[in-house]
Amino acid sequence: GYFVMTMPRSFILGMVLTGLCAAESARAGLIAYDQFAGYTDGQLVGQGKGFGWGTNVWGGNTHMQVSGAGGLTFPGIVGAGGGGDTNSGASADNDGVLNRNLASPVTAPGTYYLGFLYQMSGIPHNAAVRIGDTDASSPEQIFGGAWNSEFAWQLAKRDGGNWSDESTGITKTTNVTHFVMKVDLVDGVDDSAELFVNPANAAALAGSPHAIVHFDDDFDGIQNIAIVLTNQHNSLGDFSFDEIRLGTEASDMFSAVPEPSSLAVATVALVGFAVLRRRNRRRMRQSNTHQ
Repeated sequence: GYFVMTMPRSFILGMVLTGLCAAESARAGLIAYDQFAGYTDGQLVGQGKGFGWGTNVWGGNTHMQVSGAGGLTFPGIVGAGGGGDTNSGASADNDGVLNRNLASPVTAPGTYYLGFLYQMSGIPHNAAVRIGDTDASSPEQIFGGAWNSEFAWQLAKRDGGNWSDESTGITKTTNVTHFVMKVDLVDGVDDSAELFVNPANAAALAGSPHAIVHFDDDFDGIQNIAIVLTNQHNSLGDFSFDEIRLGTEASDMFSAVPEPSSLAVATVALVGFAVLRRRNRRRMRQSNTHQ
């Protein structure tokens, strides 16, 4: 405490501004993210780290694991060292979905981006990351990844109880893949979702997608993000996932996100503000006393 109180005011102010600017520039338009760092190794269900989430991970698949020693890497995507894996084995009994609700549902009209890293081993029947909307009675859903045993990556949808999927035409591989789903929320109907596979940069997300789906029912908003694995027909294959990011800007899918050290800097900055405020109040009281 003594050290902070004796620091020059200009130094404290500089620390405040630097810390806040660093945290805000790193976060940019991110709504939520999870780098799967800082977790306890083991089952993913019941745990929760990252930013922008209102719940821990919940759902029925206890075969989805998290490991601080794992993690996926991809050129241009800065990771934090942790990662998740389905670790399901080859049994259809291991089907399941793990959900994570946002701290606040996204309902404002606009364009939103969901990015994630993905790597599969074998050929899972249905293995994807899902966006779930806010309609509790008839939820619309968007799935990106491996779907319906196709040989190409798919973008699938549940629209008013009806299911359909669109092929990207890009052959599935066991390499680490960067997916970005782009969702346009508009008033009324005709909402759409697009899937980009390994986009080169943020500018690529303004170009033609590899697959697109349109909704007949309105996609009311974004309520949660989920990891989905349904090994139907005992099809073999697990998949790993990492770097889940939901944001309002295309650049959010590529830029670095604040790690714990950056958040600590922001905390120190807020402490600095409190110190300055307390110092100014003390000086005012002393000035009034001597008048």
